Amino acid sequence: INALSGRSINCNISDDSSIYNVKSESEIKARLSKSLSKRNAEIAGDNFILAYKMPDIIPFIKQLRNYYPKTRFVIMKRDALGTIKSLLSKGWFSNESTKSNSIWPFTIIRDIQIPFWVKKEDFDLWITMTELDRCAYYYIRMNEVGNLAPNVIEISYDSFVKNTEFIIDQLADTLNLKFGEKTLEILASV
Repeated sequence: INALSGRSINCNISDDSSIYNVKSESEIKARLSKSLSKRNAEIAGDNFILAYKMPDIIPFIKQLRNYYPKTRFVIMKRDALGTIKSLLSKGWFSNESTKSNSIWPFTIIRDIQIPFWVKKEDFDLWITMTELDRCAYYYIRMNEVGNLAPNVIEISYDSFVKNTEFIIDQLADTLNLKFGEKTLEILASV
């Protein structure tokens, strides 16, 4: 609601999550040129689909579906080697990162931040793991969910990288969506 009314949008062009990366300047200007009450923003929101990227929620999809039964989930599946290599290059699970609030929410035990998706019975194990082991644990945790249907669309990461526009075109058809002004520009950056 706050994003639709222009009150809560990231205008920092240096951030990956900047609105300028996904909306045209004319769309942003239109959003910022008027003031919407909360009620009018709610009404306007009925015409929008919220898209949210958060791979860490995959173990909780069945629970989320209970809360929001009409939600559609799109999951990008990537092989273990590619995922772990990417995680290592980002340093998400290094000892330094376990003290940096990079994954939120978390539990702190012995000065180590344990991500919310680590099972409670594995907290002590997480603390003693190497960075590589933490990456492998993450991969296993994000892929142990079994059959996620209904309302789950799985896309192969490798297919997406090789045939980006085709895969996204199919996804848009499946979800009954149309490309926005910046869609092709965004796809060209893949």
